[in-house]
Amino acid sequence: MKGTRRLPSAGSIAVVAGAAAVILFLVWPMVFTSSGMAQDWSNHLWYIWRQSISIDHNHQPSLFLDYGGSVFYPFYAFYGGTIYALAGTLSLLLGHAPTTAYVASYVFGFVASYAGWYWLARTAGLGRWEAQVPALLFISSAYYLTLIYARGDWAEFVAVSALPLLAAAALRVLLARRMPIGWGIVLACSALVFFGSHNITMLWAVSAFVIAGAVVALAVPQARRLVTRRGAIRVAAIVLPAALVNAWYLLPALAYGQRSSIASTYEYGQSLRSLSILVNTQHLFTFSRASVVESTPDFVLALPILAIAWVLLSIVISLRLRGNAPWRRLLWIFAGLGIFFAVLMTHVGLILDLPRPYTLVQFSYRLETYILIALSAAAVAVMVLARSWPGRWRLWSWTAVLVLLASAVGAIEQVDAYPRGGGFPGVVVPDRYRVFEPPQPPFSGGLGDYNDASLPLVEPAGTPQGIVFPTTDGEEISLAVNLPAGTLVHTNLTGAPYLVAVSGAKVVGHDQSGNMVLSLGPFEGSSHVVTLKRSSRAPVLIGRIISRVALIALLLALVVGLTARVRRRGAAEQTPVEGIA
Repeated sequence: MKGTRRLPSAGSIAVVAGAAAVILFLVWPMVFTSSGMAQDWSNHLWYIWRQSISIDHNHQPSLFLDYGGSVFYPFYAFYGGTIYALAGTLSLLLGHAPTTAYVASYVFGFVASYAGWYWLARTAGLGRWEAQVPALLFISSAYYLTLIYARGDWAEFVAVSALPLLAAAALRVLLARRMPIGWGIVLACSALVFFGSHNITMLWAVSAFVIAGAVVALAVPQARRLVTRRGAIRVAAIVLPAALVNAWYLLPALAYGQRSSIASTYEYGQSLRSLSILVNTQHLFTFSRASVVESTPDFVLALPILAIAWVLLSIVISLRLRGNAPWRRLLWIFAGLGIFFAVLMTHVGLILDLPRPYTLVQFSYRLETYILIALSAAAVAVMVLARSWPGRWRLWSWTAVLVLLASAVGAIEQVDAYPRGGGFPGVVVPDRYRVFEPPQPPFSGGLGDYNDASLPLVEPAGTPQGIVFPTTDGEEISLAVNLPAGTLVHTNLTGAPYLVAVSGAKVVGHDQSGNMVLSLGPFEGSSHVVTLKRSSRAPVLIGRIISRVALIALLLALVVGLTARVRRRGAAEQTPVEGIA
């Protein structure tokens, strides 16, 4: 006997409609206006457009960014290769519409972040309306909006937004008695996006979650007992291959990252110290969402101090009323983690004492993300804990309405303050209804970060010769030259010899601009041709092989899961119902 499919309840529809209204308001400057956002906003759009062209020509993403001033620049080999490939593919599916794909990715980020916190709260046992609290608190926070509108750091925004959904899906799969195919798909997709977006966020977030998990396992035995070996294996079996899909660019990044200019010449310690003024108490502990940087409108770092006060007061109440012991401990743990990251963020010396990979965070205010995560998690703990308090104290959770109201008002002020129409000075604002085809990137920032700094500086004596390779979206370039063998020439090649194979010449160094200097020859016969093509070195080849194998493994797991689900459903339909058979 076939069961009837249940229609969504009025409560569920109201929750979805409310969430959609909030998200729509927070993204409306991007969706409904032609505003250009600050700093890197247009750069990332341009990078998506260039990757979409490579995918269109070669049917696979490229490690290289080619444009008029440079060829074989290995941008995607070191920075968010997978998310640019995904957004570029979406652009092609939408009919060569990179701006639409770009704006859609921001909307997807809001939805993923909101949904992740909502389902985490529902997993904790909260009702539909109570589960809105951590979600609304997180996406309406000042730094989350600053990340988009004032910083324009798309890759970091994508990584941060994927985190709550990744955690929610992992927890559902971990605790489920039987593998939930839907949550398995969500876990795989969120893990693929997270590990393919922003390396700095990946390092810090994984470390933070490992520390939090270890503390919870030690301090909350009830939580530890919920974890089964089968559940842990299920999570690992999904997350590991999903992460390895990104090996096509992560493996070259691991192999050659320390030789790049940004890793070996950038003064990270100086950057952290010079910007530490941004995270002082005056800028963090304020109700105002005014800019802390004169040159960048609405660069807001204010912490949600009313939410912090609410959590701290809840801790004081929990000491008296006690209640649900496991959740009381979780509340303290989440609050402690928030305090830990607040201290770390505001004391640059502590960051510089960490192992070198962690000091590459560049801006200490990036750690505010983990304060917000800890605060939203603490809000979940407060809501659950209040249910176990006696009498009228159970109504304490309703005070969260005041917290959300303050956060919503601040978000309204912050979003409404961003420029309309022309955007920020110097920002190229494309018309999202036309194909985006500028000949050059909107800014030069970031171009040159991934040159090979290990090459020696070479300045040819006398009148320097030069050759200009044509821009290509393929994987190989050939150029005929009429210069004698042994001639040193400047080029517009800004890649690295470990990622680009050169024939007909030898890489001997780089010039003041960071472009490669070649020594021509030896030539074969009378044909003086210099050829550049993608390197076939082990990290590149192995990375692509691992990515393809991991993707195939995920697809096979999906097929197996769907097949098993169909069989279970068929068996259930054939089972006679008692009293009818």
